[in-house]
Formats: sequence, structure tokens, C-alpha cells
Amino acid sequence: MSMDENSPPGTVIEAPNPETLWTRANALAAQGNLLDAIPLYLELSDLWPQEAMVWLNLGIVLGALHRHDEARQCLERSLDMEPDSPLAEYQLGQMHEHLGGVDTAASHYLAATELDPGYLDAWNSLADISLQCDELDLARQYLETVLQIDPNDPAANFLLGNLALKKDDDVAAARCFSIAYEAANDPACGNNLASTLARLDQLSEAIDLLQKLVRAHPAYKLAWNTLGGLLMQRQRYGEGRTALEQAVSIDEEFHAARHGLARCLVHTRDLLGAQAQLEHLSKVTPNDVSVLKDYAVVTERLGDFEHTAALRERAIALAPDDPRLIADHANLLHSVRRFDEALAFAERALALDHTELRAQIVVASTFILTDRLDEAQDQLRAIVSSGTRDVLVLNMVASLFEKIKEAAQAVAVYEHILELVPDDSTAAVRIFDLKMAMCDWEDYDEICRSQIERIEAGGDEYDVFNLQALPVDYAFIGKIARQAAAKIAATAMPEAGTAPLVYAAPRSERIRLGYAVGYTWFHSFPLVHEEIVRRHDRDRFEVFGYSMRPSDGSKFCAGYRGAFDHFRDLPDTAPHLAAQIINQDGIDVLIDASGLTSINCMPVCSFRPAPVQMHAFGYSITTGADYIDYLVTDRTYIPEEWEAVGTEKLLYLPDTFMPTKRPEKIGDPVSRADVGLPEGVTVFSNFNHPCKFEPRIFAAWMEIMDQVLDSVLWFGAWMHDTQANLRRQAAKYGIDGDRLIFAKIVDHESHLARLKLVDLALDNFQHGGGVTSVDALWVGLPVLTVLGDKPGARLGATLCNAAGIPDMITPDLPSYIERAIALANDPEQRRQLHQRLIEGRESHPLFDNERFNRNLDDAIVAAWQNHLAGRPPQRIELDA
Repeated sequence: MSMDENSPPGTVIEAPNPETLWTRANALAAQGNLLDAIPLYLELSDLWPQEAMVWLNLGIVLGALHRHDEARQCLERSLDMEPDSPLAEYQLGQMHEHLGGVDTAASHYLAATELDPGYLDAWNSLADISLQCDELDLARQYLETVLQIDPNDPAANFLLGNLALKKDDDVAAARCFSIAYEAANDPACGNNLASTLARLDQLSEAIDLLQKLVRAHPAYKLAWNTLGGLLMQRQRYGEGRTALEQAVSIDEEFHAARHGLARCLVHTRDLLGAQAQLEHLSKVTPNDVSVLKDYAVVTERLGDFEHTAALRERAIALAPDDPRLIADHANLLHSVRRFDEALAFAERALALDHTELRAQIVVASTFILTDRLDEAQDQLRAIVSSGTRDVLVLNMVASLFEKIKEAAQAVAVYEHILELVPDDSTAAVRIFDLKMAMCDWEDYDEICRSQIERIEAGGDEYDVFNLQALPVDYAFIGKIARQAAAKIAATAMPEAGTAPLVYAAPRSERIRLGYAVGYTWFHSFPLVHEEIVRRHDRDRFEVFGYSMRPSDGSKFCAGYRGAFDHFRDLPDTAPHLAAQIINQDGIDVLIDASGLTSINCMPVCSFRPAPVQMHAFGYSITTGADYIDYLVTDRTYIPEEWEAVGTEKLLYLPDTFMPTKRPEKIGDPVSRADVGLPEGVTVFSNFNHPCKFEPRIFAAWMEIMDQVLDSVLWFGAWMHDTQANLRRQAAKYGIDGDRLIFAKIVDHESHLARLKLVDLALDNFQHGGGVTSVDALWVGLPVLTVLGDKPGARLGATLCNAAGIPDMITPDLPSYIERAIALANDPEQRRQLHQRLIEGRESHPLFDNERFNRNLDDAIVAAWQNHLAGRPPQRIELDA
């Protein structure tokens, strides 16, 4: 007994009982209450300063709390007191290993085995160090020693499994992990077993094992992470996301799981969620190149090209010898038309790896843009000759061959893709489209029948707009359009779903009118549309523009965008986010101007960002979408009885739905000799893209030429291979191929000037000319057309009506042929038609642009007022 000098007089303090302290300290340590155990061990060290076990246990507890240096000192003191203790040697080895002294740790483990040859933990630790040092044979020796003592020792089998993995022996690894997991039910063993089963393509078994494992060990983060990754492999992204979120919730600093979660969110089309995860990772692991790469992919998909460029530049600074990374940056710069920089980065990538295909694509594309076409072809052929099986790269190669009008070479590449991936529907459709553009009509009926069957079967990626050139009716097109629109909506929806957008109350008396367009670079539609936008009545409308593609930096692009009161680029790979942008702008009426064309806004429209949505201009037939309320058209183009074919209500303009732009000027006059035309002959023309041609109309043209002997037919030289094919077809009808003349594609002003040399423009049958015919009508060139059985086959009719020459609309092909022959033989009638067109430019509706805009404005207002009245969409027809 003793007196505490701080205690009240007379207070007696009992001396601590060392045995009691020892029991209590060991009990607390066993329960995991390590911090409470430490003071007791320290008190015991005062009472029993020479007791080795006190210092040993204190060292073990301190080590468990990661206070490794203090632990080492305690363990060394224990070993000094009891030098024959294998446990002290082993624990001291553990502390040195944690402190980075691998060699010292190994010496202590060896000492432990010398003191106790059956000390399995020490042998296993020696094997583990050997594995870390890639001394695989030595590791195996240590493990075999353990397994001679206990063949089912879980730690030894676990390490032997890891050794097998290092030797790429997955079967042996799975066997060892299975023994370890069965013996110990240890989650690390189960996790490694599952990973190995997945490597052996036993993905279902691996997932089942992990699901059982996380139920038994819900706090084991590695299993959640592995499970999430395997579920992603199975494209079960929703479940994968849940597993990875669980791993991150267990350990917020589990960077691998957070990175996996970001990748999973990309697959579920939650780009903002992925961006948030990667932004966090880029701050806590700023030098992780893989994080920067994935972050750049996400920001690029979100349309933030400046941020993407900055991220890639950071990554390149950290990994300056990564050719794939540098090539990706070159592609980014090329996509925003920074061609000189793109070429420099592509060449840098190729200097590191001359086989880097994406860099070669950038070089070839740059050659095309700078008219170095021979070099571009050489580069593209070199990529194909490399033997690559990268379908994405091969698709880009084929697309570039198309761009330089080398259709046959593009077809060859697409056929190679089909050899690699027989069910690649994109390649199959492109082969069909290109063969039609080349006018390769061998077995035409069979090819069309096969293509129609493929389309009806579903699954193919095709341009519904191009169906109009096939021998199908509008009902078929409408059915396929519905399928395509439904697929677009389903694909656009994030896997986790999204809440319906809410519409704000109208903000002012002016209607907020939005246009969703595919692109803003120079093309016939933006050229015409700019004037429509400028002419909208600003007392009635505030006009917003949205593009799925960024600016190309051109003067034209800037002018077009400047016509709108507000303009924004949309993230084309995140349609639900794009829809939110439109919705937040409070758009009342959204006009989609692309329809089901190749670069379209339909995924965005599928989220219904505006209360009233309509389609106009760029596609002009039914979209098949239940999220488009109105289709702007006219009665000639789509008669009332066809309304049920589509999903939209028809919004009839009184004259024509087709907008036009009065050319500012026509090029200097040219002679027939200047453009390679013979003198003294009748010149027929058709400057449409040859994808709109087909055998029936070509046969009609040949019959006309057979009857008009002193005639030629003038085409545009769109595809190199088309010319030979059409001349070969002409010969079958006894027409000399030299009577088919192909003119190079020139600027618009020059084209208008040369059209004055033509006597009669012959329209197509299945899919009529649009801007091509408008150009002809503007210069006074009569266009002869047929009134067909679908909208595309009636475009010529609506244009001729609006131009004041309805007598140039024929009811069928025999009448078309007869009328063409008659006009060819009647110069005076052609002159009169020319005069009517020239005079009619000021009196007829086709080129009365102010009139068109008044009609369009009134139609939009009528649709909006119908909505405000609480009525569902209904057919609207304006008075003439």
C-alpha cells in the first residue's frame, strides 16, 4: 500500500496488481481497444521492466496503430531480453517491412524460422517479400516449405496464387485461391479468386462469388471495386455503379474505385457525374495521367474543348512519350479546325511511333483539307496496308476516302470491316449507299430488296432520309422513321433515367423561338437559314440557336451564328444535358432543322426541352417521333391523306415549305466551249448528287436522248467511279458514253453562270432535287419533274408550283419522257418558259422571301396559341 502525495491526508492507494493489469491489457488488445491497452502496457513496463512479453505486446499494439518506429524500439527491447523468441523476430521483421527495410525484415523472418522451423507466418512473409522483389523461384521454395507442413495453409496458397498470376498461369492461380478461400473464408482470397475466374472467362461465376462475398463482408472495399468492374464488363452498368459507389463510400480516398465509378458513369451517359468524380481525382492525384486522359474524354463529350485541350496538355507534360495521348490531342485540335497545331502534334506522335494510326488519320485529313489529295490517298492506303483490325480507325479511313470522292476505295475498306465484324450494320449500309452513289446498279432489284429487308428487320444504322431514293412508298418510310426515332430516344436516355423537364411560364409577350441545327459551317441549309433567322419578326420572337457541332472559325459560320439573338453549342454526346440547356433558356417553340439525317438533334428533342416542338427545312418528312408535334410542309409535298403516316400534325404553309435565298450575284458569263460542252446541241442537265439516281429514271433519260439525237446530258462530277458506271449503263441503251458530260464542282456563283448554258433540267423520279432545282429556276432554266408517290418524289412539283410553272409537272414517267422530247424540239416554248421564270421571280412565291417568313411566323404563332389554349397539337393551315 502507498500514499499518493496529491491525495487527501489519510487516503490509502493500493499498489496496482501486475497480473490484473496484464490480463486487462491483453483483453483490451484482443477486443481491438488498442489505445486503451497502451497505458496499461506502459504501466506494466514500469512494474515489470525486464518482462520481454510486455515489450513484445506493446510493440505489436503500437504496430497495429501504424506507430511503426515506436513499435520497432519496443520489439528490439523485447528481443534483447529474450533473444530466442521467434515471435519477437517475426514481429520485428513486420515493423522493418512497414518502415521500408525489406532486407532487414527478411533477416528477422529467417531468424524466426531458424528458431522455429514450423513458423508458417514467417515462411509466408519471406515468400511475400520474394514475390515483391520478383524472386519467384525463391518465393516458391519458401511456400513449398509451408505446404509440406500444411497443404491447405490459406496464406501460402494465396501467395502461391499470386505467384501463378505473375507467371500467367491463371488455372493454377484459381486453384490456389480456391484452396485459400475455402480454408479461411478470407475476403482477399475470394476477391483474387473472382478476378482470376474473370480472366478465365468465367465471368458469371466470378460475379456470383463476389456478390456472396460482399454480403458476408460488406465493409471489404476491394470486393466491391472488383464486382463493379466485372459488372461493367457485362454491360450491367447500373449494378456496376452501385457497387463502385459502395466501394467509395467505404473509403473516400479509394481512388481506383472512384476512377472506375467515373468510367461507369460515362457508360450510363451521366457525364456530369463522371466529370465530378474525375475533377475530384485530378485534384487529389494531379499527376495521374490515366485520370487526366479520362477527364479529357468527358469534357470533350461535354463540348468543353478549351478545358479538354488544357487537360491533354497537362497529361502530355507528364507523359511526353505517349504517342496515343499525343495523337488524341492532335485529333482534338483537328476537330476544332486548328489544323497547323493538329498536324504538328500528329507528326510528334508519329516520331514516337510511326504506326500510330490516329495520328496518321490526322495527317491524311489535313492533306485533304489542303488539297494534297495524292498524299492523302497514299497515307490512307498505308493505314489499310498496315493490317489494322481497329474498326474505328478503318471507319475513319473509309469516310476520308468518301470525302475525296474515292467511292470504290471506301467500299473496299467497308467490305474489309465486314470481314472483321460480319454484323457491322454501319459498314453494310455505307456499302449500299456508296454503290447507289456510284450508280453501281448490277443486280439493283436484288440489292434493294435485300437492303429493305435488312432495314425492316431493325438494328441497322441508316439514314432514313436516303430511303426516299429507294423504290419504297411513304408508308414504309414512316414505319422505319418511327423505329429510328424510338431507338434514338431509348439510346439517349441515361441508364439511371432522368426527371421530365419542367417548362417555365412564358417570360414575355415575345415567343422564345429556338432552332436546333446539326452544324453551322457553310452548306446549302445554313446559307438559306441565315436569312430566315434574320427576317423573323423581332416584335414577336426572340430567336435562339443551338448547334450540335462547334464553330469551324470561318467568317460564314460567325455570320450565321450572329443572325440569332443568342447562340449556344450543345454537348452532342450528352443529349439530356443539351436538353437542359435549351429548357433553362425558357424556349417556347423549338424547331428541329435536321430530322433523321446523319448529324441530327433528335436525341436532344427526345427529352422535350420545349413545350412545342416542330420540324422544318432540313429533312422535311416525318421524323416518326412522338416528341415532335408539328411538321412544317405544304399540300403538294405532303397531302392531307398522308398525315397519318407520320407522328406529327401537319402545319401547312400556303405556298411552299421550301425556303430559298436570292443569290447576291451570278458569276461572269461563260461559253459552252469554256465548260466542255459541244455547240449546236440540246443540253439536258441534272446536277443532283448521284445517290438520287436509279435505273428507272436513267432509262427515261436514255430514251429521251435516243429520241433527241443532237443532245447531251450534263452531270456534276460528284464521284470518280460514278462516271464510268453511268457511261457503261448508257451503252446498254445504245447511247454513246461521250454524250454524258461531267462537270467539276465549282463555287455557287460560277455554277449559276454555267446553268444558263442548259436548255432543260431533268429532275429525278424517286427523290427530287432541292437546292439544285431552285438554282435552275432562279436563272430561268425550266425544270421538268414527275409527281411521285412520296414527299421526296414531289419536291419538284412544289417548287414548280411556287415558281409559276405548274405545266412542268408530269403525272408519270411516259408523260415526263414525252414532254422532255417535245421541249427539246421546241426552242420557242423553252424561251417562253425561261421568260416566265425570270419575270415570276418578283411575283411568284418561290423567291418571295419576305412572304415566306410572314407565313412561317404566322404558323409558329398559331402553334403556340394552340398550346396556350390548352389544346393538343392539331393540323394548322394558313390562308393563302
